[in-house]
Amino acid sequence: MANNNAKLREALEKCANMGEQIDFQLGSSDETVYTFRDERCLAHNISECARAALAAPPRNCDVGTAEEQGKRFTEFCYKNRNMERCCGDCPAFNRGGFAECELAWAQMPYKEGGAE
Repeated sequence: MANNNAKLREALEKCANMGEQIDFQLGSSDETVYTFRDERCLAHNISECARAALAAPPRNCDVGTAEEQGKRFTEFCYKNRNMERCCGDCPAFNRGGFAECELAWAQMPYKEGGAE
């Protein structure tokens, strides 16, 4: 990922790890589990929230530079049209109403190594 998404993912990974580390450092004895239950809950929620965001698949617009995205879109476009149907069966064609194909493609999930 060549833009802020890489930094965001890195920050989320750190948040998830810090939440787990805080939970571990609070201890697991009967006394500390009760004493730090609110802190432990907060640390767990931070970790879970960050992990859930990290699990979301990247979109085409999240991966690569503008030039790389343009090349991938062109490959996708040529793969999904032909002389008989033009763009009628393309998953990005007229998707969601009035959006241009490029914008619809950009919001589709990124598939590594292919112009699906």
